Amino acid sequence: MPGISLAKQIEWNFKSVSNVDVFGKHDSDIIGVINETYSKVTIAINQNNITISDGSLGQVCSAKYIELQKTPLSYFMSRNTVELYSQLLKHENRSFSEKISVITSRVPGEECQTPYQEIIKIKDELIVIEKGYMLFFTTTSDSATESAKANPDTFSTYCHDLNPGKEFDGSSEYMCKFEGMDLEPAYKKIASLSYVGRDYFKDELPVADVKYSIKEKTVTYHRTENTLNILVDSENESFNYVFTVHPSGTTVKITNETQY
Repeated sequence: MPGISLAKQIEWNFKSVSNVDVFGKHDSDIIGVINETYSKVTIAINQNNITISDGSLGQVCSAKYIELQKTPLSYFMSRNTVELYSQLLKHENRSFSEKISVITSRVPGEECQTPYQEIIKIKDELIVIEKGYMLFFTTTSDSATESAKANPDTFSTYCHDLNPGKEFDGSSEYMCKFEGMDLEPAYKKIASLSYVGRDYFKDELPVADVKYSIKEKTVTYHRTENTLNILVDSENESFNYVFTVHPSGTTVKITNETQY
């Protein structure tokens, strides 16, 4: 079985809910209810079974499962729906893989109840969709715990949304602060923590201006004495990273514009 093939049980715990729904709307009341409802939910998977438990209610459901490999399009069956959820994931600094895993009951008609009938797995996270929001679950396996201890940094460690309550309209802005870091270490942090950086940035910071094409996008680096501007541009979307070096460290303003 691809993806998850376990001799022992691994658990995923609720981590967070997306800041906007699939239509780009932010509703603090709905988000609050989701956080309260799912904060104690655990998804446990072993070689044969998936079990959903709630710390307050006990076991919610258990079923023999199968893990299917699909493309986002073959799962959602609509390019428009894929684009909507892609934008939601981008808002959360995540992205679809070329293939995603879909975890569901091996026996038709014996699925877990809503919203657990089908659970999406992307990289090391499980995703449950509820009321148009994505709920993210992270594993508590030994290997993942050790990895987290060794690499505690995440995008949110350094970066925050400049408009957290704004309804998503195709644009977003983040400000990142790297205290005590010069340009090069700040660049490497962004390149490793941002999915755009991982996919499109050069591994090493260029010493001069450069322009290149990669994965249907054009990437342009422009440097001045104390700034670096990186534009990742395509027909329908652009990401602009403005690095500014200060005496105390380096800041990075990230702007995303999408035809949404």
